Amino acid sequence: MRNNKKILIVGVITLLVIIGVVGGTFAFFIFANTSENQVLVAGDVFMKYTESNTIIDAQLMMPRNEYDPETYFEFTIEGKNTYSKDIYYEILINHGEDHGTRKTRLADKFLRFRLEEIIGEEVTPVIEEGTYEEISNTKIWVNTIKANTKIKTSIKYKLYMWITDEVNISDSGDYTNEKWNNDVFASIKVSVNGDFEEKKLTNEGPLIEKIRANIKDTNSIIEDETIYLSGDNETINFNYVWYSGKLWRITSINPDGTIKLITENSISATTWSESGYFYGSWIYQWLNEDFKDTLYNYQNIIVKDVSWNSTTTRDYNVKIPGNTMIPSDVGLLNAYEYYLSYKKTTPEKDYLKMGDWWLLTPYSTYLIYYVSTYYKGINYLDGRSYSEGIRPVIVLKPDIIVCDGTGSKEEPYRLKDDIQIGKKNEKINSRVSGEYVNLNNNIYRIVEIMDNGITKLSSYYPAMKDGSIYYATFSSQAHPVYAISSPNSFLNSTWVTPIKNYLVEGEYYTSEVGSNRSKSYKSAICYDYNTKLTTKTCTKSYAWTGLVGLPRLGEMFSVSEGGNSWLITPSDSASGGIYASSSDDTSSYNSNKYTEPSRPSITLKSEVIITGGDGMSIDTAYTIALPE
Repeated sequence: MRNNKKILIVGVITLLVIIGVVGGTFAFFIFANTSENQVLVAGDVFMKYTESNTIIDAQLMMPRNEYDPETYFEFTIEGKNTYSKDIYYEILINHGEDHGTRKTRLADKFLRFRLEEIIGEEVTPVIEEGTYEEISNTKIWVNTIKANTKIKTSIKYKLYMWITDEVNISDSGDYTNEKWNNDVFASIKVSVNGDFEEKKLTNEGPLIEKIRANIKDTNSIIEDETIYLSGDNETINFNYVWYSGKLWRITSINPDGTIKLITENSISATTWSESGYFYGSWIYQWLNEDFKDTLYNYQNIIVKDVSWNSTTTRDYNVKIPGNTMIPSDVGLLNAYEYYLSYKKTTPEKDYLKMGDWWLLTPYSTYLIYYVSTYYKGINYLDGRSYSEGIRPVIVLKPDIIVCDGTGSKEEPYRLKDDIQIGKKNEKINSRVSGEYVNLNNNIYRIVEIMDNGITKLSSYYPAMKDGSIYYATFSSQAHPVYAISSPNSFLNSTWVTPIKNYLVEGEYYTSEVGSNRSKSYKSAICYDYNTKLTTKTCTKSYAWTGLVGLPRLGEMFSVSEGGNSWLITPSDSASGGIYASSSDDTSSYNSNKYTEPSRPSITLKSEVIITGGDGMSIDTAYTIALPE
């Protein structure tokens, strides 16, 4: 070895899985090693592959709904590694060689596999039921032989393969009987590669297949061929999706393969409208004019003009007739859909139970159903007066592909057509609304990227002073104006000092949304709140300019997830009211003499760059810096 360096060379160990068909609809499996065992040694660094079973003969195997515990191919990875780097190895599957006489390859979606990892006496099913629409160098598992491993390690694997009973063999099905018996074949090649380069499991595949693999009678309800998830977070811990800077939960799968999602938390809060009608309401405008534009590449990801059932009902626990179907790109869950989500548990344990938030369904002309923390379930409120949380709902197209993740809260599915994780030295203004940012050990969420490249952030936590939450009355004046408020005095003096170099002055809109005007969220920013224009394009109203402001009523991420906090929006000059966000994800106006925390809102310079993190959670927020 040159330069006395230890060199690890790991070859490819290839297994061939041949699936033939004999005798009617019986399947015949053969697993055969196509190359000799390979042992590669460099000093005390080696990785060895051995096989226990070279052939599995399962001539009576028919399409089935689960694996056969007696039908598997077994192989072992052994290794010793006294080097200072880990050895990484990966198990991949590819299409194998063509059949000698049969010409029709079995569609990949009908093949299933299971992989078990055995260390000592402990058996771990690392893949319980795997399937891929396209088997092409697909990595199914990765592992390591750790650095400084002085004792030889041995890991055994059992690979099971079967044909799903979803295949339809009939004259009008996927394959005719004649074709199935005489022409269909499948060939899968399994490879094991290893070296010192880090390898990660991508888990790519159709989202719908990954979700369906986890659906059981205990966590779902089927009505009119639609599958509704129903239960608590223990029975439903596989439906998390990260899309466009926001965490979502899958709620149902439609017969056409489209998938309905709701945000994990409320994104904002606002009053419903002057009537209970959904189309054209303030909340309809917020969802379709303001929220939708924050969704990355939505034209290729979500279904447009979905029909939303907003029929009035007094019986939310009975299927609601479709008397009032509203076309909309973004909507809300209706009351019956929410009822189904907890039908197999209780409202207190429901996997969707998070704060107080609007449902789509009117109870009467002005009363709207909502999810209530206080009432532990569904209740109704006057939509003209109350600002409840908003959890937007979208419908994904049926062909959505997952590029990473397991579907858990810690590792949500990530969509292939979504914006990918930001890289080091990329500008933070290249990101999307909702992603997490860490600045000076405080966590923020991106509210919006402005046209001039400025990034607006809203603090996740209240401002601190001397190690404790900073509480303050808004002002002592009868007319609550942020410019002369106590939060402004503190935030733009002592608090801002450590991060001042990162910031530019931003505009913070301070128009009233009060009892003497319409309570539309647009009133806080637009001069003409009835306009069909969005809050980005309307003629703006009163603004305060400065480095540190507060969230605005109806703004993205204006709701507080840890307690009450002031908003910048006055409710009424005469009464001295000022809006505050509550810990239950709602907003309401208080006297300006109340004492509340403040969550800072800031605007970053356009040149700020990413230095680390992935932006997907509080713990993995992007770290940022000014370029050198």
